[in-house]
Amino acid sequence: MFGFAPSATEAPSTRRVWHLCFLAIVLSYLVFVPYFPALNNPNENSRVYQIRAVVELGKLSVNEQIRRYGPVNDLAVREGTFYAGKAPATTFIGVPIYAATRWLTDGEPTPLAVLYALRLFGVIVPCLGFLWWFRRFARTVTLDDHLATLLTIVLALGTMFLPYALIFVNHSLTAATAFGAMMAAWRAHSLALRGRRSALGFAAASGFLLSLTTALDYALFPISVLLLIYAGHKTRWLSWSAGCLVLGAALPAGATAAYHQVCWGSPVKTSLGFLANPSFAEQHSQGVFGIIGPTMDTVTAVLLSPSKGLIYFSPVFALALPLVLLAPFGPRLRAEAWLSAAIVVWMLTYNVSLINWHAGWTVGPRYVTVITPFVVFSAGLLLGRLRGRLRRGTCALFAGLSLASIAATASASVLFPHLNPAFDNPLFENIWPLWRDAITPLSAGGELAELRGRAAQLPMLVVLGASAVAVLLLGAARFGRWTARSLRTAVAVGVSGGVLWLASAPRTADTELVKRANAWIRSDVWHPPLPRR
Repeated sequence: MFGFAPSATEAPSTRRVWHLCFLAIVLSYLVFVPYFPALNNPNENSRVYQIRAVVELGKLSVNEQIRRYGPVNDLAVREGTFYAGKAPATTFIGVPIYAATRWLTDGEPTPLAVLYALRLFGVIVPCLGFLWWFRRFARTVTLDDHLATLLTIVLALGTMFLPYALIFVNHSLTAATAFGAMMAAWRAHSLALRGRRSALGFAAASGFLLSLTTALDYALFPISVLLLIYAGHKTRWLSWSAGCLVLGAALPAGATAAYHQVCWGSPVKTSLGFLANPSFAEQHSQGVFGIIGPTMDTVTAVLLSPSKGLIYFSPVFALALPLVLLAPFGPRLRAEAWLSAAIVVWMLTYNVSLINWHAGWTVGPRYVTVITPFVVFSAGLLLGRLRGRLRRGTCALFAGLSLASIAATASASVLFPHLNPAFDNPLFENIWPLWRDAITPLSAGGELAELRGRAAQLPMLVVLGASAVAVLLLGAARFGRWTARSLRTAVAVGVSGGVLWLASAPRTADTELVKRANAWIRSDVWHPPLPRR
């Protein structure tokens, strides 16, 4: 797709390191299957209802699905007809996947087969493909193969990109499409400078992806506008580039407008004006679509709170977010750095201004997942510029914070990416006790090798452990004599341990509530069901 190539050919040894690290990422995304039907996750199931309706009945309305499978949240209603209350592109993606699943199972797929097929081919595989190309682009940004690998591991396992790449929702897909639109426009510019006709295809790809971003999530329309301005700037608004951008954007935009016409009676009306849940409708009626302005409490909660804080679950962002603001002042890729800074600042401002910023049972503030590749990109841009001791020390600090990020985000995401807002510190009060007690969700090992308990955990622990070792080797132990490498590695481990120790301190004051919530999750929610005691 994107034929990025830095100034030097990659050495076979560094390529092998990357291939092993990518294998670990793939296994991290595939070993566990966090499937909990008792939760009736509305973010997934409202889409699944509509996908079933399209394939089975040729309808976008889900009334028949509600009668057959029961009520679900996150719907919208017009004149008594119910539809998914989401932007439609995830439904578009899921329809051919569900149709193929029905064909392969003679029309009777199980609910697990349906949902996992949608997750695997609708989200996981596209996100893994994106990570592959992100690393290719990161090589051009950093001019350092190992640093590019480190950045990709951090994005894949230490940010909110992970939990929303494991379930059938739009957040990680929008991160991939938005950043992909930037990569495609950058590539179109590079090829145009060399007079290559393939630049036309990349301009069209950029238009398609930036339009798809809004078709996946209405709230990201301002991001699509920023990407369009950037793409036009990179291609100098020449007639050929403008035509290709418009042509590429036409398919998602046209399909979305047609969907709106069928469901809401106008191509410019969206589900936000027809929400079926009175509470959601009330929230969206306040301010501008629920945007009421930031408060200090909201800013603190979004960034730092143990329940949903962005930096709490990705401590590496404590270093990376300031780098986002510094990156535009460097000598290279300034347009990309300015675009990234604008997207990050806008999305954080948007999230802290929402009345419903907490967004339910989530890992971190899910509405800002789109910023994750832009933050990691900007961090890589700065780290690639550093030299000498400053580079070695900063990379060691980055590695230590990345290690803590993987420990927090990955441990929650692969096991139970639906953190209960009843916990003030769900990582230490809910997730790590599940690991301690050898409780696992459905897993490849459990299904294929009939592994149970600690044995079922072991493959994932090995994969995440190997990824953690790779982070240390690539970030802290790359340069200098073995004594200096050992010291930097020890510092990175110490930073990680210190961050996690500090993170463990806040706890829910009502200990009985924690006990009841944990007992309920284990007895009524967990799948496969745990033995009754």
